[in-house]
Amino acid sequence: MSTQVRTSNQSRASTKIVIGFVLLVGLGYLGKNLWENHVLNNTVYPPLAPARLNLVGVDTKKGGYHIVVANGIATLVQSSSENFGAGDTQGQGDSGGDSGGDSGEKKRMPLKEMIETMQGNGEAVGRFVAVLNDMKDEDLPATRIYWTKDDIQKALQGDPTLRSKLENDLNTSLDGKPLDHFRPTTFETGIVIKLPVTINVTTPTGKKPVTGDLLVPFQSTLMKALFQRVKEVPNLTSTTLAGYYAEVSKASLDNPSRLQKVSDALTQILSDANVKTLTQLPQEVLDSITILANDNMIQSASYHPEDSPKGPVYNMDVKLTEEGRNRLWQYSRNNVGTQLLLVTDGIAIAAPRIGTELAQTDLSIENMPDESLVKQAVSIINGSKAGK
Repeated sequence: MSTQVRTSNQSRASTKIVIGFVLLVGLGYLGKNLWENHVLNNTVYPPLAPARLNLVGVDTKKGGYHIVVANGIATLVQSSSENFGAGDTQGQGDSGGDSGGDSGEKKRMPLKEMIETMQGNGEAVGRFVAVLNDMKDEDLPATRIYWTKDDIQKALQGDPTLRSKLENDLNTSLDGKPLDHFRPTTFETGIVIKLPVTINVTTPTGKKPVTGDLLVPFQSTLMKALFQRVKEVPNLTSTTLAGYYAEVSKASLDNPSRLQKVSDALTQILSDANVKTLTQLPQEVLDSITILANDNMIQSASYHPEDSPKGPVYNMDVKLTEEGRNRLWQYSRNNVGTQLLLVTDGIAIAAPRIGTELAQTDLSIENMPDESLVKQAVSIINGSKAGK
């Protein structure tokens, strides 16, 4: 009888030990989570400068747009609604991001120019602003007569030398009337205005304005009319072109109400209001971008192929440093439903959505169709580590 009691007591003691162990493990796990949450919630990481390879957070909730990647080209798709919902994960495509079926306005995302702008490159700012405003290089004349904002303003304010030069380059007076002479070499080109535009960039040391020149072509209405008149005329000579100039000049003078106020048109282009409009979307895009990790925060990378119904795709595995993992974790827990963008040398590789918190040092980016781009990214990461 006493033996049975002892056995029962031993069993209860063992149970207590097991329960105590499980409780300690549970408390340890809870404590670890609470500690990690405390660290994540109270750690403020300084902004990262972009490098050759960048893992970028794209806050689609803030920007009202999302990004589609196909064939190494990123396209910014502005939602037709006011906000592109964070929970809208439709269109997960084979390229590691959103795919077709988007009904919003689409613009090419100038990633190379965006990264260079974030690095403080003033020459990239103008191209970044131009692309997001659908301004194309082919809209600029092959032969360019450049005018700065300052020189145009001086001409408009009455500087006789600059005013005469500007009117000769435009083949039109500032009040829109034809000149008493004609320069055939410039009628088709007009001028190209170097319009200063400024984007505020987040750097490790704080906000920094970066200014560059946006190239804006300008041709007077009179010269546009002349071009339309002669564009299909064969064997044009300077003499015949001058005759056509006289013809369109007479037509414009016969209808004074149709004369273009060239000075007003130029003033509008140079205005602060126009510059603000041109830089609004580029600034919004940049404000929604966060560099989460660059190649300095990735320890190693590899990739492997995988079959899919549409052919082989490639999965890239990267091992983050502890800081890289914490930056990504902190961002992902607050931005579930938004996007990541993997960019190598200004080329988009993938744009997956954040479906859950990303709390591991090992990160897998899947379903990328272009092996050459994936291989290049892996080479950049592993090559930079080998060189250290």
